[in-house]
Amino acid sequence: MKNHFFYALGASVLVATLHAPTAFAAVTDIQSLIEKGQYEAALKTADADLGATPKDPQTRFLKGIALAEMNRANDAIAVFQKLTEDYPELPEPYNNLAVLYAQQREFN
Repeated sequence: MKNHFFYALGASVLVATLHAPTAFAAVTDIQSLIEKGQYEAALKTADADLGATPKDPQTRFLKGIALAEMNRANDAIAVFQKLTEDYPELPEPYNNLAVLYAQQREFN
């Protein structure tokens, strides 16, 4: 599932302008935890950040990445699906949904 992280990098650049400096620091921390394979800590950090900024697309996206890496595909799909509804202009959630559905062999 390591290929998901590359999508996270793209999302970081794409929506970085939507964040205040403190939110960006949290996103950087979450990305670092994902890079280190510390998915549980990344998920916990994402959930804490989402408590303050529940609509933040970047943190929500990274939460989906962490869930996918933890083999919680259904939870990750729910996160990415909601992102496509709330931010249809962002391609990264669609890409990750496609990867997860392909892994489940759901091509419809």
